[in-house]
Amino acid sequence: MITNARHTSGIGLAALVACFVSGQSLTAQRVDAVSNVGVFAREASAMSWKIVAKNTQLTLPFSLAASLPNTDAVTKITALRSGQKQTYVINQIGGSKAPSGSAGTTDSSSSTNLQPGPQVYKFRFPAAVGSRWLVVATVQGRINGRAAGGGAFDVDGDSQADWAARALANPQSKSFQLVAGAAGIEIEVASDAIANTTGTITASSYQTIVQFSIEPDPRRCVATEIGSGCGPRLGVRESSSSTGDALTFATTNATPGGLSLFMIGDRALNVQFPGTRCYLHTNPLIIFGRIIDRTGNASIQLDLPKDFEGKFTAQDVILVRSATKIGIESTNGLGVACRKG
Repeated sequence: MITNARHTSGIGLAALVACFVSGQSLTAQRVDAVSNVGVFAREASAMSWKIVAKNTQLTLPFSLAASLPNTDAVTKITALRSGQKQTYVINQIGGSKAPSGSAGTTDSSSSTNLQPGPQVYKFRFPAAVGSRWLVVATVQGRINGRAAGGGAFDVDGDSQADWAARALANPQSKSFQLVAGAAGIEIEVASDAIANTTGTITASSYQTIVQFSIEPDPRRCVATEIGSGCGPRLGVRESSSSTGDALTFATTNATPGGLSLFMIGDRALNVQFPGTRCYLHTNPLIIFGRIIDRTGNASIQLDLPKDFEGKFTAQDVILVRSATKIGIESTNGLGVACRKG
């Protein structure tokens, strides 16, 4: 069935039902040093360093410092709360004005073998199995002279960084949607910084901020991409008002004047259209017809009934007419999972 509707209420799909358990506010039950956690200050042959051994449970706020007359290094970890949102901040501050001096972070276990390196922490949050959480990781900083710093985040427990960034003046951020497992939520964070003074560099300093916030995910729906398109792209935005919730699907970078066939299905596909580099990424159960505007865009808004809960897939396939044939363009697919409002 093809309809020319720009707006529809009650999407009413025969989709698979998925239960989402509502989350609630939580506090880190444990913060552990996954690596040795240390800071050092070096000035010629003099050395100052402080270390917290691996597998030590930390109490927040936490502070660690090493300093000499012309060098210093400080690590501070604090926790902030605003309503149900919590923010955990790892602040590294240090620098050197000494000839052949240095300061920074280390994971070394002794001063005789001290090497610059990242400090690694694990934050553990008790949470109901299936509850959904929004985590936003951010890295920023001020770097002067011969200095550097940054951070990395592992949010899925595989001991591999899911996102990393160097400290720059403009904040860099990455959002994650997490679902609590039997162990709750576990987030591993690495933070590193180093400043050196050598040769013509007579002063170096850093201030890096590696932080993340965690809160119950306020969105009813979470969308993940399925495959890729062959030119156009499909995105989705959730909105709420006094009259209810809605999802707006937007197609961009399509050929102006093309016929858009916006499709909704209940499973993901990866079927190539013959003779093209385009793929069908959903089984079409409902199709809405639209015309791509002169800027190459089209959008459609679907209302979400308060009691709707489930999963569905979506994609836009565009028919483009030329002088001799009708061509096909397709977007990436989207898998959408929604809970009750």
